[in-house]
Amino acid sequence: MNKKLLIGITVMLSLVIIVIGGKLYMDKREERKAQELLAVEKQSVRVLKNTFADIAEIKFEGSAKNDMTGSYRLFVTMKNLKGQSVYFSYGFWKESNKLGD
Repeated sequence: MNKKLLIGITVMLSLVIIVIGGKLYMDKREERKAQELLAVEKQSVRVLKNTFADIAEIKFEGSAKNDMTGSYRLFVTMKNLKGQSVYFSYGFWKESNKLGD
């Protein structure tokens, strides 16, 4: 009886540890993805500012990553110094630091 109880407690503790470890791993992975996206957004803003003149503000509306090509699709609202704004999307390749269509 004591062996069965000990085995049961050991199995339960192992399951709890596995669940907690899995949750921590998933949280860290999501945090890394968010940090990578922020770095890509900052990098693409620098390229946009080098490409277009008179940019006052860039607001990111959404994004998506194509894992097959490694490119990002970024949706932005861009304002110029005159207060005019335009909504568009563009492709960005982090490795080559280039804008796409």
